[in-house]
Amino acid sequence: MAYAARAFAVSYPYQLGVGGQAAHRPKELIVMSSPIKVGLAALALAGLLTPALAQSGAARGPKPQHQYVTVDEYVRTKLPAKTLTSVEGYVVLGVKSGAGFRLDLTDSTDKVLTAKEADATARASCHATVPAALARKPGLAWSRRGVQRFIMFTGAAKAQKKLNDMMPKLRVTGQAAGKGVINPVTLVEYTDDNGDWRPVR
Repeated sequence: MAYAARAFAVSYPYQLGVGGQAAHRPKELIVMSSPIKVGLAALALAGLLTPALAQSGAARGPKPQHQYVTVDEYVRTKLPAKTLTSVEGYVVLGVKSGAGFRLDLTDSTDKVLTAKEADATARASCHATVPAALARKPGLAWSRRGVQRFIMFTGAAKAQKKLNDMMPKLRVTGQAAGKGVINPVTLVEYTDDNGDWRPVR
């Protein structure tokens, strides 16, 4: 059945915003051109479009309140297990683990000069586990051209070898798995020369 484009002046209190988020914007004009949209309009007019239904197409990525721009803020917050979250920081220590690896992120490495200082900093860091599936990406391979370019120190279980003095800032996204822990990581991004976030591929 063909559906002609129709326009409805809707006065319900929730409108799908960017990424499917609900926003309180009454009396928005919505152009309907599909059976699904027509159905939503009917629900809205009947007062049946609830906030939960409006948010059923949740935005990709963590909710704004679960995006942490400092490691310190994240390690002081205990999120429910499996909450999608993201944290920004510098990798003071990277440790290989099976086919994946762990990245220990901190807010600054300016005062980290020795392996002992790296270990001390790592203990209070965000521990992010990158699984084997994600580590198969060329940019995240365990090599100098891969993820090691983002790591300050590495070692078998603790800091033993220094890889870099300065590294780009990373943002890791994944599931919260305890205080200060992200496991598994689902996305790794870095800041380019312009300060923009780029996915590590």
